[in-house]
Amino acid sequence: MRNEFSKRRKTIVAATLVLSIALFFATTNVTAVHAWSSANDDIVQSIHSSEVTNLHTHAVFHAHAAAAAEAATVLQSASTIQAYSGAALSAQSLTAIQSASYVASQSAVAVQSIQTATLSSQQAITSLSIVDMQAGSFTAFQAASQFQSVTMIQSQAVWSLQTVQTLSTQSAIALQAVAVFPSSTNLAIAAYYVSQLSTALETSAVFFYQASMTLQTAASFQSAVFIDTFAASQISTSWTRRSSYSLKQPHQSYWSCQ
Repeated sequence: MRNEFSKRRKTIVAATLVLSIALFFATTNVTAVHAWSSANDDIVQSIHSSEVTNLHTHAVFHAHAAAAAEAATVLQSASTIQAYSGAALSAQSLTAIQSASYVASQSAVAVQSIQTATLSSQQAITSLSIVDMQAGSFTAFQAASQFQSVTMIQSQAVWSLQTVQTLSTQSAIALQAVAVFPSSTNLAIAAYYVSQLSTALETSAVFFYQASMTLQTAASFQSAVFIDTFAASQISTSWTRRSSYSLKQPHQSYWSCQ
């Protein structure tokens, strides 16, 4: 009888121990999952923020490109008129010069801060891609692949910004020459550089749009990835250190007199 009782007691103790261990690991796993989820939520939020920033940059650069293209057309027409008549510049030509000068100055000012922010974002995304590759899950690999695409697009965007910066300077110089002496030749040169600036701005706008759309896809994958909490917090912190910048739309009033 005692042996039977002793066996039952040992069985109960063993079962209780197994249950306690199981509950411990289950609780620990849930806690870990919640920690991963919380850390990853910050990263996903940062990705969405970058997505919006890239989309905003695309929209403003696209608007600047359109304004520059329109100004270049007016400047070229003014050059032709000046060559044949030597008449004073029209109000339309003067507003075109004003608009082109605004676009050139705004683009030159914005390029440096955008480059800094893009390169900082690129570093955070590269780190996240490496961590995702180490996570090992299929979803993590998909996210990593998207992030690698983003960094490639960002590299192209930074390269295009250098072209914008160069053409902004050249346009500003050409427009200053027009302001001093609005000859047919100076107007034609200004029209050329402003037209080239418009093309460069539109090229940059396309890259930022592509980056935004790719980040959107990456965010959907990343939201389902569980990564190390420490790594996630480090990446999230580096993302928040990105330089901020603002871009303005060209003044619509420039063209109201036409």
